[in-house]
Amino acid sequence: MKEEQRTAMQRVLSYRAFRLMKKEGLPKQIAEERVIEDLRGDYDRNWVALDAKKRPETEERNHTFFTNKGIDIASIWVTPVMLKKSIADANNAVRFLLKQESIHDYDSQAQGTENRILKDVIYVTDKGFLAKKISFYRPMTKQGDPRFWPYQMGQFCSPGDELGLAVIDGVCVLFNLSKIDYHKLLQDTEAMEVQTPVQKAILNFLVDNLGLTPVANELLQRIKDFVGVPLLAPEAKSDSKKKRDTDVGMAVEMALGIPANSKKTPDYKGIELKAWRQKGGRRDNRHTLFCQVPNWHLSPCKSIREFVKLVGYPVRDTSELQKIPLAEQKEAKELRCTVSTKVVNSQKLGLRVDNDQVIEFKDENQMTDLLVWDGDLLRRRLAEKHPETFWISCRSIKAANSKEEFLVEKIHYTRKPLIAQFLSTIEEGLVTLDHMIGYRDGALSERGPAFKIHEHDLNKIFPENIEIDLSNP
Repeated sequence: MKEEQRTAMQRVLSYRAFRLMKKEGLPKQIAEERVIEDLRGDYDRNWVALDAKKRPETEERNHTFFTNKGIDIASIWVTPVMLKKSIADANNAVRFLLKQESIHDYDSQAQGTENRILKDVIYVTDKGFLAKKISFYRPMTKQGDPRFWPYQMGQFCSPGDELGLAVIDGVCVLFNLSKIDYHKLLQDTEAMEVQTPVQKAILNFLVDNLGLTPVANELLQRIKDFVGVPLLAPEAKSDSKKKRDTDVGMAVEMALGIPANSKKTPDYKGIELKAWRQKGGRRDNRHTLFCQVPNWHLSPCKSIREFVKLVGYPVRDTSELQKIPLAEQKEAKELRCTVSTKVVNSQKLGLRVDNDQVIEFKDENQMTDLLVWDGDLLRRRLAEKHPETFWISCRSIKAANSKEEFLVEKIHYTRKPLIAQFLSTIEEGLVTLDHMIGYRDGALSERGPAFKIHEHDLNKIFPENIEIDLSNP
C-alpha cells in the first residue's frame, strides 16, 4: 500500500472510531477494535477518496455554510453519558470561543455550584428558535474542570450528534449540525417562528452577507490609486537571479508608505496585507497565515538545533558552509520542507492533532514525537494576525533595467477568521507547516515555522471572501 493510501486509511479508521466512541460511549481501544473488525480484512479500498468524504453530507454542508457566513463554531460531540447526567466538559474550543466573545471566562470562575453562571442560549431548530438557559460552572472535584450545560439539550439531539456552539450578537446559539441542513432551512425563513428582537437579529445575521468595513474601503481606495503602476521592491537588485517571496509584499507596503513589518500584529490600521506573485501550480499558491515557534517546554526537542540535528540533511550551499565555524561544519544540517497531517514527507515527518495540541512526529519504524504547539496559542496567533486581511495577487513583469516589478490585479478581502475551527483545518490537511531552517552568515536560524494555506482553501478559515478584480480598472 502506498504511503498516501496508508496515511488516509489511518485517518479514516481513527475518525470512524471517534464517532463510535461518541455515539455509543465506548472506550477508545474497544471502538478501534470494532472498526477494524467491521472491515473484515478488506483493506483494498480507495482510502484517499474515503478520507475526503468521511464526514456525513449534512455535517459537511453545514460546516461549509457557517464558514461562508463567517460564523465561528465550536464543535460539541454528544455522548450517552452527557445526556444521562446533564453535564458536558467544556473543551478547549468551547472555552476559547466563550472567552473570545466575552460570554464567560472559566479562568476567573471560582469552583462550586454556588458560583454557577447562567446565560441565555437559543436553539435553532427546523421549526424556528427555542430560548433556553445555559449554565457554566466548575465543580469542586477534578481540579474544577470547566463544565457547561444547555438546559433541555436532550430534546434537541441524540448521542453521536455534532452540535455547533456559536455566539451571535452577544448571545449563545446552538445548532444541530448532524440533523438539520441549515443552508436549506434558511432558504425559506417565512415558516420559522421568530418571537423576540434578539431572535430576529440572529436570523438576519444568518441570512445576510459580509461587506467591507470603513477602514477596508479606505485601504482599497489607496490601492486603486496605484493600480496599473509598476511597483518595485525597495531592495530589488537587477543582478539577482533569485526571486524572493518577500519582494512583492515589500513593494506593496512601500507604495502604501508602510514600514517593513515583522511584527505579529496587522499591517494597516488593523488590516493584514498578504501579497504574492500570480502562479499556476497548486503548491506555489500556498500563503503564510503566521509563523510560530513550538512550545519548547512541551516539546521533546528543546531547540531548533536539536531538532534539525535529528531530522535535517547536510548543508548543500558550499559558500554558506564555509561561513560556519570549522568545528560545526561536519555536522551542520539544514531543513526546508512541508509537513502535513495528510502524508509523511520524504524526511519521514508528519503532523497530528491530539488533545488540543499540534504534534510533529517522525515516522521511521516507530512514531517519535518531536515538536508540540499548544492549540490556544495557535488560535490566538490567527486572531491577532487576521482580524481583517487583504490577500493581494500581483502580476510579475520585468522592467527595462531587468529588475522585477509588480502590478496589482486582484484582491480577496476576508475578516473574522473562524478561530475555534483552526485546529480542524490542520487535522484535515488544509493548513500545513513549513520549516525553513538553515545557516545565514554562519549562524543557524529558522524563518518560521510557517503555518500555510492554499489560496482556494481560504474560505475554510475565513468567511466567504469578497473578490475585487483590479486588472481592468
